[in-house]
Amino acid sequence: TGFSVIYGDTRTMHNPGAEWDELLNDYCLGKRNKPLWGIGETGFQGASKIDYIHNVLFLKEFNKKGILNALNKGRLYAIYSHEENEINLESFSIKDIQTGQIAYMGEELQAKDSVNIYIKGYQLPNYKDVIKVKLIKNGEIFRTFEGRGEKFEYEVWDDIPKDRTKSFYRLLIEGPSEVISNPIFVEKE
Repeated sequence: TGFSVIYGDTRTMHNPGAEWDELLNDYCLGKRNKPLWGIGETGFQGASKIDYIHNVLFLKEFNKKGILNALNKGRLYAIYSHEENEINLESFSIKDIQTGQIAYMGEELQAKDSVNIYIKGYQLPNYKDVIKVKLIKNGEIFRTFEGRGEKFEYEVWDDIPKDRTKSFYRLLIEGPSEVISNPIFVEKE
C-alpha cells in the first residue's frame, strides 16, 4: 500500500506523470482497489546523517494506534531536509464549494461542480529561499506557485472534470527542502 517516495539516492517515481501518478490514476479509474501512499525512507549506510528524511503525520490521537492509522490512510507527507525541516506544510485541503465539505491528505471528497484547494506552510526563519509549490492533478502539473519568505499560502479553484469520475491532487514542494504530499481524491457527485 506504499513505497519510498523520498530516499537518499536517485528516485523518479514521485515526478509528475511517473509511475506513482500512473498507479494513482489506476485507482481513480477503478483498476486498483486501494491508492498507493508515499512515505520517506532513510537508507542509512555508514557515517552520514540519519535524520535528513522525515515523515510528518497528521494524527487524531498521539499513540501507536493513531500513528498506524495515519500511515494506513495516507495522512502524511515526506520531507527531505539538510537541516531541521526547513519547509513545513501546515495544511493541504480541498473543499467542495457548494457543500463546504473538506478533505485532507489521504481522504476522498464528493463534489458537484467545483472545489477550492488550500495550501499553507512556512520556512524556518533562517531560510527565506525561493520555493516552488507544484500542485499536481491526475499526474500533470496543474499550477505552480513561487514565493520567497517565511510563510506561504495559496488558494486555487478548479472545476470537477466532466470526463472522469474520480481525480487526485498532490503537492511537490521544492526549495531548501523537498516536500511530497500524499494525494487528496475528488469524486464527482
